[in-house]
Amino acid sequence: MNDEMIKTDRVITQSQADTLAALLSHIIPASQDGRMPAATDIEFESYVASIEPNFAAELPSALDYLAFVAGSKMRFEALTDAAQQAAIEQSQQKLNKFYSILTPIVFACYYQNEKVLEGLGLESRAPFPKGNDVELGDLSLLDPVRTRGPIWRQSDEG
Repeated sequence: MNDEMIKTDRVITQSQADTLAALLSHIIPASQDGRMPAATDIEFESYVASIEPNFAAELPSALDYLAFVAGSKMRFEALTDAAQQAAIEQSQQKLNKFYSILTPIVFACYYQNEKVLEGLGLESRAPFPKGNDVELGDLSLLDPVRTRGPIWRQSDEG
């Protein structure tokens, strides 16, 4: 048998993934009409592994701590929503930096997801070369800015 390790995109265990899924559902739940997916449906783990590897390295310990705060009688994801929310709030003092980084990463991943873009009525594509139509507005609203003139300081060096 070969002693080489098999490389995987997985940065967390299955138990930690279950905890993460429950946590993500508190950040962005699915819409009631089913049009918009929950944050659990956006392949967050692989996104973090490829885009935010430093944060991905923090995931296991933070998820383990959240599970620890939830208690040993039940796994975090098996708790009621209220009990999960209480555990999240209780863990915030120690995991405040983790949560402040997690939330924007979840939003960035969420709003790049094809299902989310389609739910918003947008095409899942880059904006160019097709471009997007921009509604023309009243450009006379810029007249006060134009008449004010330049507002930056001139350099003494010539």
